[in-house]
Amino acid sequence: MESHAAPTPARRPDGRTAAALALVPLGLVAAYAAIPGAREALTREDGPIEWTAAILFLAAGITGIVRLATCRPPEPWSWLLPAAGLVGFGEETAYGARIFGLPLPTVAGQQVDGLHDVFDVAERVLADLGVRRLHAAGVAVAAAIALLAVAHRRGLVRRAGTWVRAHRPVSIVTASVTISVVAVGFDLLGGTTTTRLVEEVLEVTAAALLLYGAARIGTVDRRETPAFARKIS
Repeated sequence: MESHAAPTPARRPDGRTAAALALVPLGLVAAYAAIPGAREALTREDGPIEWTAAILFLAAGITGIVRLATCRPPEPWSWLLPAAGLVGFGEETAYGARIFGLPLPTVAGQQVDGLHDVFDVAERVLADLGVRRLHAAGVAVAAAIALLAVAHRRGLVRRAGTWVRAHRPVSIVTASVTISVVAVGFDLLGGTTTTRLVEEVLEVTAAALLLYGAARIGTVDRRETPAFARKIS
């Protein structure tokens, strides 16, 4: 008689973990609102909020690696979660330069401490060419809308969305990266503690999302379990 491997038991999502991670950015916003005198310290470069994001990104990387090593078999593309976490940690710490006090490279007169600085470098280059930020942003938005329209007409957006939703690790990383890109937008706005707060809290949220995803590597939600497995379990 042919033997079949037992299906992976279904596990319900851990709501307490999600709630605890959601409380982190909410708690930082509450501290900002409740302690006006600490707002500058909270939102400064290498401040408490930025280091909170860095620690969460690192935790996502380590947790994901441990889960990949101990859970068999993980979902396809699960390696993206710890990889994104380690990249996020690198971005927050200038890939170790801030920790070890190393000098930062300069590109087009702009100090570069991570991949996100490509926007600052592009802005500096455009300014040298006499192109204003508002004009460049308008052209970029128009180009993005045009590309999305073409992709939509060819069905690429729908197919890509279906594929991303079918792979939980990819959907989590996509959401985290999207949040991080929005945070970079607020970084470019700069100027006030409020915009810095929004930027840093968005980064904390992106890191917390990755950590939650990394902690779920190797687990199966009941709604994702095949019908035959639900009957057995």
